[in-house]
Amino acid sequence: MYPLHLTPLPQLAGERERPQPPQEPTSIVLISVLLPRPFHLPFTYSVPANLERGIACGDLVIAPLGKQRLVGCVWSIDQEACEAQLSGKTPRPICARLVGAPRLKDPLRALITRLAHYYHCPLGEALKLALPSISTQRALTLNPQQETLSLEAWEERGLPRALWEPAAQLSHLLKQRPLKALDVPFSISKLEWAALHEHGVVCTEELPTLSPPVLMVRCERPSVISAKRALSLTARLHLALEKALDPPQEGVSLPALAAQLETSVGKLKKPLRALIEAGVVSVTIRQTCGVSPLEEVEIETQALPTEHAHSTFTPFSLTQEQREASERIMEAEGFEAFLLHGVTGSGKTEVYLEVIERALEQGKSALVLVPEIGLTPQTMRRFQERLGVEVLPWHSALSPRERLDVWWALAQPHPKVLIGARSALFAPLSELGVIVVDESHDSSYKQGEGVRYHARDMAVLRAMLEGCPVVMGSATPSLECIHNASSGKYVHLQLKQRPLNAQLPDVHLIDLKTTRVVSDNAPAFSLPLAQALSACLKRGEQSILYLNRRGFSQSVRCLSCGFIFKCRACELSLPWHQKTGLLECHHCEFKAPLPQHCPDCHQGSSFAPIGRGTERIEQQVKSLFPTARVLRLDRDSDLNPLALERVMREGEVDVLIGTQMVTKGHDFPNVTLVGVLDADGALGLPDFRAAERSYQLISQVSGRAGRSTQKGEVYLQTYRPDDELLQAARFHDFGRFASHEMSLRRAVGYPPLSFMATLRLEGEQGELLSLALTDLSKALSLVPLGVSAQGPNLAPIEQVRGRKRWIAALRSPQRPLLHKALDQIMNLLLKTSWSRSLRVIIDVDPLDFL
Repeated sequence: MYPLHLTPLPQLAGERERPQPPQEPTSIVLISVLLPRPFHLPFTYSVPANLERGIACGDLVIAPLGKQRLVGCVWSIDQEACEAQLSGKTPRPICARLVGAPRLKDPLRALITRLAHYYHCPLGEALKLALPSISTQRALTLNPQQETLSLEAWEERGLPRALWEPAAQLSHLLKQRPLKALDVPFSISKLEWAALHEHGVVCTEELPTLSPPVLMVRCERPSVISAKRALSLTARLHLALEKALDPPQEGVSLPALAAQLETSVGKLKKPLRALIEAGVVSVTIRQTCGVSPLEEVEIETQALPTEHAHSTFTPFSLTQEQREASERIMEAEGFEAFLLHGVTGSGKTEVYLEVIERALEQGKSALVLVPEIGLTPQTMRRFQERLGVEVLPWHSALSPRERLDVWWALAQPHPKVLIGARSALFAPLSELGVIVVDESHDSSYKQGEGVRYHARDMAVLRAMLEGCPVVMGSATPSLECIHNASSGKYVHLQLKQRPLNAQLPDVHLIDLKTTRVVSDNAPAFSLPLAQALSACLKRGEQSILYLNRRGFSQSVRCLSCGFIFKCRACELSLPWHQKTGLLECHHCEFKAPLPQHCPDCHQGSSFAPIGRGTERIEQQVKSLFPTARVLRLDRDSDLNPLALERVMREGEVDVLIGTQMVTKGHDFPNVTLVGVLDADGALGLPDFRAAERSYQLISQVSGRAGRSTQKGEVYLQTYRPDDELLQAARFHDFGRFASHEMSLRRAVGYPPLSFMATLRLEGEQGELLSLALTDLSKALSLVPLGVSAQGPNLAPIEQVRGRKRWIAALRSPQRPLLHKALDQIMNLLLKTSWSRSLRVIIDVDPLDFL
């Protein structure tokens, strides 16, 4: 239970003013409040006298903005600066203050400020990264005069007798707390409580809400089937309800019931009303997570997947390399950045654990970032086995309620470990002892929408502001990290061997120009790969097949006229998904069934798939090995990424097929074979990082093989076996690849030997877009000396969702010059006539040029 209350204002709405004795005029306390909206500066508000005591920078308050009430953060309490911003205007008072909520302390606020400046985004947008889902919703409250009203008074007001019982019921509930519309008991219809509002029994008010209300469903009869005639429910739903509500004395929350039934809360409301009328179930309201300025409210938290008890787990004996690396990190006094460069399976996690355990012994907390949600359970399990403190998750799969519970838990003073994806970087952890960025090379750490920050770089900044070490671990570090390590900005630590005498897998390059396929039914498989897969299955071992394309085929062609189906909004070929029978655009999410006749020639009715995706690979594997247990993991599969570790470790899968989701950080001891079906897939992209990204993916997925005592094998199918990238991957020689790639970057002056930013202009084709392109070209021609500008040019993906995309690139050997140029360009563009109609998207240190 985490207490949350708002200190009430001295006078409630509707309360009669009482005569006050004359008082000496007092000075008004002014504060700057930053609101989570696209504002570049905070607003000035006054603080009511009863809220002044204890208010500090970083506190969360509720402030009015127009007719809204928003949760914001006290950014400063500089009276002179606030008075200067007001310019003689009367400030509006804040509505309330969240007492006991996590405070955004100085390092976190400094991180938000510097992030907004570096990535050229509004300060308020950056603040949203550090706040949970806190919003305001209209709620019912009791009329302030309602407590004195009797039945006679209701009658005098003209309240119909039919509303007296609902009025009494609502009055009783509203004396305890406000209610949202969903909180109103099922026995009171919307028409009834609307009529009560019209007669003044209740009123509405904007109140902040921290998470959805929780309705508890209880079974009143032992069997749901007994009410079947009175209900329009299917037999399956009856049985599921009966199972979910058994035993009858226990309750289940409405969201949990919906999850058990694999349906939505909205679809349950009609059958629940029928069940209530039949007397089968009852619905009660558990304490909502709403916040009222009229009273103190406690937040009831649910159980979190944490481990508090000390474990009896005995850690492995560290190798000499692991021991030296962990000791060097633990020697750090204050901020220091470490690049932990270890081959796949070299035990980087054991080094993390040693360092985190030392931080916990010193009474400090730890933050661990992982690139994918699928890695969170695996990492949490290992940390819970080893550590004896709270291990909290933070990722997108958490419900708003669970995320809020974690947010509250972070405010507690005892040491803890938070493990999550990139957004966990902004969690209000205090007393940080170490920050770990696992798989630090991964592109998932770069936010692709909204505030386009890179979590790895911001983790280094937060560690510097917190005064603690940061460890970036990877088997294939980004060239930016390698450059920083060679220049002395990062301490370079290496793990060159796998522990327990485990060997790196043997890598075989299969030249598809000279090697025949295994059969016409499985053209994606060369004969050597098929034979290796067959041998692996006979030994009872597991395999991973990697292809970074989902769907059944990449496009579909009409056999009569050669027409290729394309997305009208994006002008890109439409992949076909056999499971759903739909053509789906992976950029705008357009979906349509394959028509019976060709829309171009109107004659052809026969279509042929072009290219292959993971669905087609799954079909070919099943045709080659009918008895093999095959699992596909991509964005279209039914498998939850969180369940992947369990099904692999329990041996429920023989062959795992997937996209990038199968390459990242997984540790499956029984996987001895990895097949990369198209090692050349990403090399032809118009992106100077294409080779680096390809090497990282190939090396990472290869590292999934042979992580235990069995020797691993990797088969790379390619048309370019002599390519320097593949030769380096064959011998696990990252240094060879990095040296070659860095020489190419040096020749053309690309990052990490320079700094880059892109500006992307999007809009519908027309005069306005033409005018914007002309203005953007003029602005680019005025960049200062030392900055080179290219474009604007049509993006490689020219159109998405019906909007043309133009990209301009800026590059400079000096970071300050680059940011000066960006400021100059945006100041010019904001003065144009089209600035409110079209948007220019700035991406600093971009990873995506498509």
